[in-house]
Amino acid sequence: MIAAAAIVPAFFAWAAIHELSHALCARLWQDAHSFRFRLYPHRKGRRFLWASVTYNIVAVAEEWQLAAKKLAPRLPDVCAAIALPWCAGAPLWVSVLVGGGVVDLAVGSIGRSERSDLWTASWLMGINPWWLRAGGFAVALASVGCWAWGL
Repeated sequence: MIAAAAIVPAFFAWAAIHELSHALCARLWQDAHSFRFRLYPHRKGRRFLWASVTYNIVAVAEEWQLAAKKLAPRLPDVCAAIALPWCAGAPLWVSVLVGGGVVDLAVGSIGRSERSDLWTASWLMGINPWWLRAGGFAVALASVGCWAWGL
């Protein structure tokens, strides 16, 4: 019951962390301002988004900066994946909260749409998106496996 009650806050917590990661990079490299966070599922035109951030940019970013901005949420997600096995002895709600980052990593590794963060970053870096997918899924699966077996 406690784990189920923690799922909703975990979703919103990781939606905020995900979008804040994008916003931080936009602010850092493109002097972005006027941020508008939508940390809930919504539609943008015909697209369904779990959460989003919009902003006005001042500076033009280089390709590596745009790729880093698209991949920025993977850093806290990977940190969550590293932390999850350490949560094995913690209360279940802590594992659910940290697990939100692992779920974000796994879902972000799907990258089905050509407008997704994963596709855009891989295109900007000139690499096959399957490298990012495989890496994300491998880290997420290893994290959940270590958590489940208490390693």
